[in-house]
Amino acid sequence: MEIEAFGQHIKKLRIDRNLTQTELAKDVCSQAELSKIENGKIMPTIDIVQRLSQNLHISTAQLFIDLNETSLFQQYDIQLSDFSRRHRYDDMLDFIKQTPNDLPSSVQLLIRYFEWIAREGKKDIDYRTCISQLLYLSDQKQMEIEYPSIFLRIKMSVANYYYLNHHYQYARKVYEELLEYDYLTYDLMKLKSKIMYNFAQQLYFQSDFKKGLQITEEGIQSSLERKDTSLLGHFFYQRGCFYEELEYSRKDIQEAFTHAYTIFHALDNHNHAEIVLNGKGDFLYFEF
Repeated sequence: MEIEAFGQHIKKLRIDRNLTQTELAKDVCSQAELSKIENGKIMPTIDIVQRLSQNLHISTAQLFIDLNETSLFQQYDIQLSDFSRRHRYDDMLDFIKQTPNDLPSSVQLLIRYFEWIAREGKKDIDYRTCISQLLYLSDQKQMEIEYPSIFLRIKMSVANYYYLNHHYQYARKVYEELLEYDYLTYDLMKLKSKIMYNFAQQLYFQSDFKKGLQITEEGIQSSLERKDTSLLGHFFYQRGCFYEELEYSRKDIQEAFTHAYTIFHALDNHNHAEIVLNGKGDFLYFEF
């Protein structure tokens, strides 16, 4: 097992349980040693692994099982997501046909989710059938509790299908239900940010600017609290668009778009920085 992967897994489990390094390291090792473990600098002894497991309230065996399953899930997710993003549905279905039958449940559910996405993408089935099958899949094996990330992604896809096919009230209902979900871990909070971004974007195109701005502001606040910049620039851009429609002061609009532009530039997201520059350049305080 790679030292880096093990360290990342320990860190993820700690963050998911809202523990500081000091709290997890208590009666186990020094905080400095735990930091080295999480950063992949050293591999802990068996004794330390056992005591870390106790503080994480997970068995030592389950610790390694979870790591292997998580790694496998990520590998399949990256590949299938790439097929989906590039609309390579035939390749996706061919890939799915070749997957082994003994994969962990989480990976099997992920594959079934993408299979329905691919079949709808190829128009082998219509969107209504796809929605029906996705909702049926989301009800399987207590998915909401055992595999919340897949459950939420399925629901988000359902909302998107409703929206793309002009069933706006159904889409809105699904998104509102998703916002009531209890997001307990860091990864789920990141997923919630994506849900808020998509929901606010749809509200913008439905001209519900006040509600959309409210969702956007929640997204900005959540991102700042978690120090997560993955969607922060997008949220500031949304804020600027809503400010324009709601006739906020020019200064407020300028600040929103300049924040978005600066964040995109700092993260080397040149495509989105260019979008802001070309579309909202008149509002920017400066250009890079």
